[in-house]
Amino acid sequence: DHPEPAFKAYPVYLVNKAPDTIRVGRGEFLNMIMEARTKTGEWKPIEEPFVYACGNGVGTIVLPPGYIALTSAPIYQGDMPTECRIRSGKRTSNSFYARIDRHQFESRYDENGNFKDR
Repeated sequence: DHPEPAFKAYPVYLVNKAPDTIRVGRGEFLNMIMEARTKTGEWKPIEEPFVYACGNGVGTIVLPPGYIALTSAPIYQGDMPTECRIRSGKRTSNSFYARIDRHQFESRYDENGNFKDR
């Protein structure tokens, strides 16, 4: 028997093709967010970026030239088929098709940063 995975995910490879070392994250988190196309074709984030409440002692994750970082992105389940991509800074991945919940385009936080009910 094989145990059921905690969550289903896409593999994500970050490849540094630049001649210099690049920053790809802080602490335990890579600087990545999933985006999806709206019904009007606009790319919008469907995840909230992680923000540290305090940045003291949080290290930087770097990727030297020619190195590869392997991580994952969740496979969402929803009623809206759309095109998705991963954004890391100004760079984006190739697009892929997925099914998301249309409410993922809405922020889970109000204007004061408090969690809100959908």
